[in-house]
Amino acid sequence: MVAELPNTIKGFVSVGAPMPNEVKNRMQSIETVKAMYVHGTADEIVSFNGMDSAYLSITKCLDYWKQRNKSNKKVSVTKYDKANDNTSVIVEDYNTVVFIKVENGGHTWPNSAPFNVGFPLGKTTQDINFNEHIYNFLFH
Repeated sequence: MVAELPNTIKGFVSVGAPMPNEVKNRMQSIETVKAMYVHGTADEIVSFNGMDSAYLSITKCLDYWKQRNKSNKKVSVTKYDKANDNTSVIVEDYNTVVFIKVENGGHTWPNSAPFNVGFPLGKTTQDINFNEHIYNFLFH
C-alpha cells in the first residue's frame, strides 16, 4: 500500500513479513513513511535473513527505510525479558523506523496466546505489550 498510495499511507507495521523484492522495486515516492518491522530470529516460516528470489532480509529492510527516511541515528535501544518464555525482545528506535527483534521468537504475533495449527510457528514472546507499541509508534 505504501508503494501505491505514498501520499495516503504515512506509516506501517510489518510483523514477520519483510519487504518483497518487487515492492521495493516499485517504490516511487521519497516521502517519509514511518516503518516498524517485527521479526523473530527463529522464524522458520519467513527467514530473518531473507530469500534472494522473494524478499529482503530484515537488515536490508531496515537499511532501506532508514536511508529513505534519513533516520540513521539510533534514538534508543530497550531490552525486555520479563516473561519466562525463553524469548527476549530488543526494540531499536530510529525515530521514523523501529525494529522489534524477538530473540528466539517464531512466526507469531508478540503478546498473543501461543498457538500452533500444525505449522512450525515457534515461540510467542510475552515480554512486551505489542499492541501498545504499535499504537504509540503510529499515533504519537
